[in-house]
Amino acid sequence: MPLIFTVVIFFINFFILKKRFSVKRYLEDINRELSGLTDDFNRNTDRNVTIIETKINDLKLQIEKSEKIITLMKKEITSFEESVKKREKLAAEFEKKKIKTQENKPPEGNLFPEISDYEKILAKKDNVILSMQAAKVYSSVQGQKKDFVKSRDINLEKNEREKASVTEKTPPVGEISSGVDSGIREKVKELVNQGFTAEFIADKLGVSISEVNLILFMGK
Repeated sequence: MPLIFTVVIFFINFFILKKRFSVKRYLEDINRELSGLTDDFNRNTDRNVTIIETKINDLKLQIEKSEKIITLMKKEITSFEESVKKREKLAAEFEKKKIKTQENKPPEGNLFPEISDYEKILAKKDNVILSMQAAKVYSSVQGQKKDFVKSRDINLEKNEREKASVTEKTPPVGEISSGVDSGIREKVKELVNQGFTAEFIADKLGVSISEVNLILFMGK
C-alpha cells in the first residue's frame, strides 16, 4: 500500500514537472514575450513616427513662412531698384534739360532769342501792361502821399491859427485867475488827480481846453 501511494505521487510529480518544463510551454512563453516586445516596439515606433511627422509639419510651416518672407523681400528689393532707376532717369533728364537751358540761354541784351515776331509782340504787350499797372500803383501811392502831406499842412496851419487866436485872446494872468470860478478850478484839479484828460474835463465842465490847460498851469 505505501508503495502504491509512492508510485502515484511520483507519477503526479512527473507529469507536473513535465508540463512545467515542456518545450511547448517554453515556446508559448517565448511567443508571448516576443508578442509583448513587438507590441512595445510598434507603440514606440508609432509614437516616434507621430513626433517625426509633427516636426516635419512644423518644418514645412517654417519653410513656407521663410518663402513668403523671401518673396516679400524680393518684391521690396525690386521696387527699390525700380525707384532708384526712376530717380536716376529723372536726374539724368534734369541734367539734360539744365544743360539744354544753359545752351539756349540768350546773350545779355537779347530778350527774345529765336522766337517769332508774334511772340515778340505778345511779350512786349505783356511788358507794357505790367508797366501800366506799375504806373497806376505808383500814381495811387503818390496821390495818397500828396493827400497826406496836404492834410498835414492844413492841420498844422489850423493849429497855428488856433494858437495865435488863443494867444491874442488870452488876458493877463491876474485877469484869468480872477475870471475863472474857484469851483471850476477845484473840479478841474480833482478830475486831473483822478487821471482824466484835458479834453474830457473840458467837455464835462463845459469850458474850453485852453481854460483847462491854463487852470492846470496856474495850479502848478
